[in-house]
Amino acid sequence: MPSRTSKKVRTRTEEVAHLLLVRGCVLTRDAVAALGLTRSQVEYVLRQLASNGRAARIMLGQLSVWCYSGNSAAKFINKLRRALHTALCRANVKFVEPRKALKIALSDENASKLFTRYVSLDAVSSSFINSLLALTYGDPVYYKRTKPMYMVTCGEKLPPLRR
Repeated sequence: MPSRTSKKVRTRTEEVAHLLLVRGCVLTRDAVAALGLTRSQVEYVLRQLASNGRAARIMLGQLSVWCYSGNSAAKFINKLRRALHTALCRANVKFVEPRKALKIALSDENASKLFTRYVSLDAVSSSFINSLLALTYGDPVYYKRTKPMYMVTCGEKLPPLRR
């Protein structure tokens, strides 16, 4: 094992840090596409940046989002939560399953623009919406022991972040 970080890794680190600084928050796959590096190279550099306090990682289901700072990560999460909450309140639902929440969010213009940037309609989207619903509305109420249902509370303010 080398005792120091190589020049290539330092260069990659600065490229990734600059990408995070410019874009604020970025998916791992977007960083791979933007920089032309392999996924493992980008993951390694992002983890190094996170351990040094220069990046923050958000896991939404199976989706990994990296942000330049904890503050930008919190803003990003609140932006997603607000878009989902607004879409669900406009649809006037009291209880919602993740699959139905995704359909409602994709039919809402503002939420659709935001979510389609990060999620494609596949298996990842279900876990993404499920984790976003859990962050917004807390633990689900289970219906027939298998389907998670979330109670939507529509008020003037966004419900507090739940972890």
